[in-house]
Amino acid sequence: MRRAWLATLTLLAACNETQVIGGGGGLVSPPSNLIYTVEPSGTPGAPTGVLLQWDFDTDPNLASWHVYSRGSTTESYRLRATTTSNSFHDDGLPHLQYYVTAEDIDGVETSPSNVVTVDERLALERPTTLNSTTLDAAVAPASWARLIDWP
Repeated sequence: MRRAWLATLTLLAACNETQVIGGGGGLVSPPSNLIYTVEPSGTPGAPTGVLLQWDFDTDPNLASWHVYSRGSTTESYRLRATTTSNSFHDDGLPHLQYYVTAEDIDGVETSPSNVVTVDERLALERPTTLNSTTLDAAVAPASWARLIDWP
């Protein structure tokens, strides 16, 4: 009888344990909905940077987010930054792929967010001309032309 009682206590104690399935763990959830925006420079294929954003988490156990990146699919991911904001600006030519993890107050890192693959060709080119048409004389005509030839 004593063994049955001890087995029951052991089983009840095990039910209070947190089980981590598929990596990660800790007190907070992995970041979600990671997206990026390429910042144009006016020179095709040479953006000034990339802005990463993900859903904000109000969990009081969240300590920080870690941003990882790699320059090609043959490279390993490396820690790019740690931030307490739900966004990160990577200045200069962006890396190829990024993901984000969350770290809780105990120092436990979650599994990764979704991976984004940056296509710097999505940066808008600088316009070569700008014209406007007046509507009921409410809009003054405007024009803009390239003053300097960019390489």
